[in-house]
Amino acid sequence: MTETEQTPEITRSHLAKTWVVRMVLIIVVLFAFGVWGLYDAVVKYPARGRLHAEGVQLEYLETADRTGMLYDTPVFDPAGELATLKERDVLELSNFDRLKLDWLKSLAIPGLGMLKPEHTQMADPAAELQRLKEQFQKEAPPAGLSQFDIVLQWAIFVICWGLGAVMLVLFVLVKSKSYKWDPATKTLTMPGGATISPADLDPMDPADLTKWNKFVVFLRPREGHEKLRGPIKLDLFRYEPLEDWVKLLVKAADEKFEFPEEIKAREEAEAVAADSASTAGDGEEAGEETAEEDSSTRGEEV
Repeated sequence: MTETEQTPEITRSHLAKTWVVRMVLIIVVLFAFGVWGLYDAVVKYPARGRLHAEGVQLEYLETADRTGMLYDTPVFDPAGELATLKERDVLELSNFDRLKLDWLKSLAIPGLGMLKPEHTQMADPAAELQRLKEQFQKEAPPAGLSQFDIVLQWAIFVICWGLGAVMLVLFVLVKSKSYKWDPATKTLTMPGGATISPADLDPMDPADLTKWNKFVVFLRPREGHEKLRGPIKLDLFRYEPLEDWVKLLVKAADEKFEFPEEIKAREEAEAVAADSASTAGDGEEAGEETAEEDSSTRGEEV
């Protein structure tokens, strides 16, 4: 048997480069945003919250020092003290108690984890006051956090990494599947092992192209098929050269079937032909009018 007489080999599909690039970008972006959220939740926002709390503490200690209450500033039960101060009317609180309330609120930010006795007892309030003065001598404390800042960053981390994991699993699942094509019989073998040949398709309506612009096609098995049931969905965007195989398969089932690009090309050709015919007709009419004018002119001259 010569080389030209050899039967074409069965080929296997591979992942489309465009789809791979898109999936990799999506996965990388999701995991990157997740890391960003994790950094903000674990490092950036807690550091900002601690500095803000220390700034409020400084104001609290300075006020206490001016009023002779510096050694009344330690709080041995911060959670209980905060609850007590919240229950009281703000207008009835002294300036000292309002600042204590603000300090304890700044420590109670969800995710900060600082509303604990080790952060509020202050063995030496005077030394703590001096330390805070030196700390904020050159730079003012940052703005405080809202109740949701750290929690939101944790949510961003969980959501982004969750979606990233889902997309990664999807990528692995898609990569694990492939289609086979037998060019000799124009038979497509599905990832599950089912085969689709031209004889398996409805000869009057072999394919549904309503979602062709979304790279999706539905093959229609012939009525009463022994194995194939209902429209068979194929995602042409994920695999190459699946689109070319589908075209060959459908054309073999119905030679007159037209795909969108074929319809567009035919309509453009028909439009060009119509324009050419119209131009030719206008030229013939113009020639006839010119001939009539010449004939009339010669008659007048005679």
